[in-house]
Amino acid sequence: MKIKRPLINPLPDFIEETIPEDQMEEESDELLSTYKDEDQIELDIESQRERMRQVYAGTKFLLKKRTELFEISGLWRTPALPFTMVTLIGIALLMLIGGIFSFNSIPPQIPFFYSFAEGTWNQANKIIIFLFPIVLLAFESLIIYIITKIALFDKRLSATMCWMVTLLNILLLVAIAQIFFLIT
Repeated sequence: MKIKRPLINPLPDFIEETIPEDQMEEESDELLSTYKDEDQIELDIESQRERMRQVYAGTKFLLKKRTELFEISGLWRTPALPFTMVTLIGIALLMLIGGIFSFNSIPPQIPFFYSFAEGTWNQANKIIIFLFPIVLLAFESLIIYIITKIALFDKRLSATMCWMVTLLNILLLVAIAQIFFLIT
């Protein structure tokens, strides 16, 4: 029969004494309390059943994470999310590279958006060429994160949202090209 007691660091006197096994089983709590020192560290003995539960729970958690990965990977089978990401990265790179190469030839104020009420283009500082891609990347990264979370329970809605973002990116690319041709 095993004694259910915590593990403790033995004192030298305790090691030298020889305690019969029968007496130890009967008086284990009493003996441990007398030989216990406040500097000693107590370690609980973990049962085999508890260890198996922990392994099972850990395996279950890993399988759940893999299942979520497979659910999101279904979104990658359609061309919607890759097109969204390619258009997003393409716009950001186009604006950054175009801004770097033509920064000196751009006037200090560039047309940013057209006002139908006034019938003119509203002007912005040319530094917007570098700020706009950063804001666009942050905003669309948030949208892509939301789309991947939606893909876990509704793949059609997430694919539709990807196509809508791709269409808006293409329209934004046309608007950027129009502004660029107005500048040069």
